[in-house]
Amino acid sequence: MNRSLHLLLDYLAGGTSAGIAIDVGAHHGLFSRALLESGHFAKVVAFEANPQTYEKLNKTPPTQAGMETVNLALGDTDDELELYSDSDSATASLLPYLEGSQRGAVHSTRVSVKRLDNFLATRPDLSQIRLLKIDTQGNDLSVLRGATATLEVHRPIVQTEYIFLPLYVGQCTPKSIESFMKTIGYSLYSLGDIHISAQGQLAFCDAIFKPDETVMTSTPPYIRIDDNASYEAQIKILTQTCADRLSLINGLTNEVDALRSARSSLLQRIFSWVR
Repeated sequence: MNRSLHLLLDYLAGGTSAGIAIDVGAHHGLFSRALLESGHFAKVVAFEANPQTYEKLNKTPPTQAGMETVNLALGDTDDELELYSDSDSATASLLPYLEGSQRGAVHSTRVSVKRLDNFLATRPDLSQIRLLKIDTQGNDLSVLRGATATLEVHRPIVQTEYIFLPLYVGQCTPKSIESFMKTIGYSLYSLGDIHISAQGQLAFCDAIFKPDETVMTSTPPYIRIDDNASYEAQIKILTQTCADRLSLINGLTNEVDALRSARSSLLQRIFSWVR
């Protein structure tokens, strides 16, 4: 969970555990489990469309209490569609890969798709939806459209994915997501987990939206959030600095040991002269 989302949830809930989080595109469940461990939610419902990935979601590690998993794709229709995946299961999408964006051979699997609104209509036990997280590789806008009633009734915090690079055929754009969210009374709150390409171009990030009626007051101090590349560079600098300091300490220790040895030798000579 990125820091902005954690701070926002903590601010709104006062650190209490209540309500439900919906994780669409749960993959192996790392984010779902982080949500439960944060203490902000009593239950997380994790949706994963890929049957093979869904098996891993339930096995490694074992599903914990408060977490429900569903082998289902979400979108803006109730249907069966092709799910495309390559050698990296995290990039699986209902949208075909653009030529050159896939890693290795591409396979497709027929999967069931449902609107979140229709799914929740059959689950009256899932009330008080406080967070809707979506990561469906370019198909997030379709999921949002299929969750319009849920957003209008429950008014949860929403985390979706902004993709800046062309990766999938017909992928939604950050602008299209933000425009849709504005029509249902949501505003962009923060960006997190920002990734860049090897050439420094924006690749993708998390986008967090809050309902317009949720009034937030921003006060200092302000926290600087760097991208992963900056953190890695800082870690390398700190590691080298620590190594240099350790080398200096070892050198000084050796000098102290040498001085002690010389002092001991000198004292022995003095004692021998006195005798």
